[in-house]
Amino acid sequence: MTTNKTEDAFQQVSVQPETFLRKKEFYEYTTPDNVFDIELYQNQDGTCYAIGVPREGEKLIVYGTNVVNSSGQALQQLLRKIEKQGFDRDFPPDLG
Repeated sequence: MTTNKTEDAFQQVSVQPETFLRKKEFYEYTTPDNVFDIELYQNQDGTCYAIGVPREGEKLIVYGTNVVNSSGQALQQLLRKIEKQGFDRDFPPDLG
């Protein structure tokens, strides 16, 4: 079993009280109708969340997840949300 030294360092580094260190990764999700810029955030305790915004469209729509226990879970939750609300830019997403 191999370990990621960068990951270990991120989770083990000490920060001052009332401060936090968060890791941010960037992804690109391409659909038939748009490209989404995705940002994945990981906290030192291992919890994660993700946000995504489409590059095209007249309105700015920000898709986001709850804080979850893994980066894979955050990304999957975000992709499902984007897919559920549709790729069509001509109609606003169903937020209900």
